[in-house]
Amino acid sequence: MNNILIQEINQRLREPLATRKLINAIKALAEEENIPDLLDRINDVDFDYQRMLFYMKEGYSDPTRQALYMSLFYKASKLALNLLLRMKIKTISSFMNASSRVSNANLGQDQIQKILEDYVADQAMLSLESEETRQQKAQEIYEKHQRQISQIFDYLFISPQWSDDDVMFYTILLLSPTIDITDALTLVSAISLAASQTFDILKQKFLAELFLKAKDERLRQRALVGWAFSLDSSLEAFKETEVEIANGMTSNEDNCREMVELQKQMIYCSNSKADNDKIQNEIMSNLMKNPNLKFTKFGIEEKEDKLNEILHPDASDKAMDEMEKTMQQLADMQNAGADIYFGGFSHMKRYPFFYDLSNWFVPFYLEHPSLNRVNEKLKGMSFLQKLMEHGPFCDSDKYSFALAMATTVDMMPVEIREMMNNEDALWGPAPVSDTSSPTYIRRMYLQDFYRFFNLYNDKNDFRNSFLDNGRDTKIFFCYDILKDTKLQKYTLEFISFLRKRNKDFTKSIQTLLANYQDKNDKKYLLAEGNLLLENGNMNANIPFEQVLASDPENTAALKAMAKYELIYGKASKAVDIYDKLVVIFPDKKIYKINKAIAQIKAEDYEEAVNELYRLNLEDATDQNVIRALAWGLLNKGNADQAYDEYNKLLLSGHSILEDSLNEGYASWFRGVPREACLFFGRYSNVDYDRENAPGRLWKAFNDDKALLLKHGISEIDMQLMIDMSIE
Repeated sequence: MNNILIQEINQRLREPLATRKLINAIKALAEEENIPDLLDRINDVDFDYQRMLFYMKEGYSDPTRQALYMSLFYKASKLALNLLLRMKIKTISSFMNASSRVSNANLGQDQIQKILEDYVADQAMLSLESEETRQQKAQEIYEKHQRQISQIFDYLFISPQWSDDDVMFYTILLLSPTIDITDALTLVSAISLAASQTFDILKQKFLAELFLKAKDERLRQRALVGWAFSLDSSLEAFKETEVEIANGMTSNEDNCREMVELQKQMIYCSNSKADNDKIQNEIMSNLMKNPNLKFTKFGIEEKEDKLNEILHPDASDKAMDEMEKTMQQLADMQNAGADIYFGGFSHMKRYPFFYDLSNWFVPFYLEHPSLNRVNEKLKGMSFLQKLMEHGPFCDSDKYSFALAMATTVDMMPVEIREMMNNEDALWGPAPVSDTSSPTYIRRMYLQDFYRFFNLYNDKNDFRNSFLDNGRDTKIFFCYDILKDTKLQKYTLEFISFLRKRNKDFTKSIQTLLANYQDKNDKKYLLAEGNLLLENGNMNANIPFEQVLASDPENTAALKAMAKYELIYGKASKAVDIYDKLVVIFPDKKIYKINKAIAQIKAEDYEEAVNELYRLNLEDATDQNVIRALAWGLLNKGNADQAYDEYNKLLLSGHSILEDSLNEGYASWFRGVPREACLFFGRYSNVDYDRENAPGRLWKAFNDDKALLLKHGISEIDMQLMIDMSIE
């Protein structure tokens, strides 16, 4: 396989003025790989291109030349994408296997329609069977159809560039009441997966039309996710059509809101691994600290411990309170959009069931042939029915759960088996109004896709649709094909959402701001200023000043401007602004604290420390007040008192890293350098990262150089202290 030619084709697909080079690269690769049908078609495009050049050379005036050129670029681009798909089928195992499974199948449009409609008819005819034969006949029908639907899935997954006829056929077919909805949902996933791996403008058009026309909410949401995964605004030949499709998708206000929700949910999904770490390291570790729990058919209860009740009468209540808080944390994470089950089910995707590509996307239904053994094992129990109706899991995890039950149910204690018939004990009531909502359906479907891209055995064969360029979280909101749509209305709301995430979305926010049309919008100016401020730009004040010029009492601008003055401007100006904020928000202690910090920077130590002592008297447990007071005392020259305050913070168990640094300063200023070394060593993380510790400590000393110089500490002293701290 000629990777150089493949790279050349991928590059030229993104350059509308490189049609000649694109044609040449396609011809070269098609000849090298001996693909005669594609070679014939690209030769036809090349002939038309040469003829266009001939007439231009002869001096003919052609008003349609621009359109002709773009038409040839479009045709060449579609052939290029087909050729790239052929190369995947030749070299990538998942594509190769799918091709092998359908190589001898008759899967034309008429045959696919017949298979799907016959399945519905066969199910209807089961009612005419006798009791003795019905179950056996049903099993035969479901097994045969599962093989057929798996084959159709593979066929669609590796299907080449679609025609308008394909769009019309599959739109009518999947919306038809004559086919089973489970089949429709599975096949729209096949088309979505295909479009996510090899761009196809007409598959994208189909997904958009299905979203706009479908009445079944599950079908709508699968189409919407597929459309988002199919977007690629870098392919110039299709950009105009992509814009037309996007305009149609966003013409409705409700649709726009769903797209915003989808983008947020994609970001939540992308954070599943980090969420799992938090659950394992923080939440579940707390739950496991309480061993006195038992499972009953009514849920989790406290074990009786008579001696413990006598010695520690409140311990039981406290333990249950802690467990309830832990469970509430999980519930809060789930309600916020987190995928709390990813970690648990990530180890349950090795069943043979998941070797079949289609099974990662098939809706959970009890008649699936892979559940035959499960159904037999759990006969007489309502577990599977409740799992299907109310289990708070995506379909992929429901299959994992059910398959796991088949292998473990015989070993379960009686109380666990009884609990499996109690819906509330299993996972709590999940109202139908919630599980049937667009938001819930979409979230579960995204989780199916996320598991596939991260847990499928041959996951490296696929481009992860949650990522751009295989690295960054995919923010389709930033794509220029959407910048002139009605989604613009939600840009600033979405920027606010991104700024609250733990990940760095600076690049995406910059793109969103650049695409925003109303540059005088106050919210836009605030977003721009905050981005500049977070990135250390000295001009961050300009947008805030623009807002305050027309709205002097704008509290968001005042808060941001105060922060700017405190960091880059004049501390006295920050004091004045915080004065205003204290008047506007008299009950908000944070502004009083920040005003005192600004006064410390302005060297008005007396007033700052007095105010902080007053606040400390009101609430001696407020860590922020203690921290600000200690900093004020340190700057004022009262190192002994500052040391005592920092010691309180360190002993409280709620200290932050900077507390160690500042207590080190206090020890140093008190003339106890040996103790200062210990605090500086802790701050610089010398025990775990000795290589970077000196640089980390030097940066801190440099940031606080004015304070150190005021106490007679020179740069040589600083370096010697660093050397001592990392020994």
